[in-house]
Amino acid sequence: MASGGGHFQELCELTSLAEAYDHILISTELNKAVSETCPFRRIYLIGEVGQGQWRKHPGEMLRALWRILRILLRERPGFVISTGAGIAVPGFLAAKLLGIRTIYVESYARVESLSLAGRICYRLSNLFLVQHAGLATQLSHAVYVGSLNAYLDADSHGVCDHR
Repeated sequence: MASGGGHFQELCELTSLAEAYDHILISTELNKAVSETCPFRRIYLIGEVGQGQWRKHPGEMLRALWRILRILLRERPGFVISTGAGIAVPGFLAAKLLGIRTIYVESYARVESLSLAGRICYRLSNLFLVQHAGLATQLSHAVYVGSLNAYLDADSHGVCDHR
């Protein structure tokens, strides 16, 4: 699960997960250039859920939550992984309501502080991964993974079995 742009691109780099697990992708928009190289093939688009809209348009957040709940009920995934932005919060809330494990991957661009979605999902996630050691030292439950792809390859996908 990822919002469009860089978050979507970062999720699409998780080729090893796409190859190892039956999967779906839930996103807010589809970047055609990125989607052509994205390993995920079953894609649901729910419309924009920008973080700036949370306060101005709370109804949009509730609509996104409802859409994601319906998708998760239909698909029944074993876990939800997100690289963030606006879609992560309603996505993790929906997953928690359904008892689905959650894994959040903070953006590689976040070196010294968490994103807004990261701060909220830190409390909602079963496993919270960061890609910079300095960020991990600030958070008691964060797991420093460095390069995410290298971590997943070395872990033989056990990351999805945590907690």
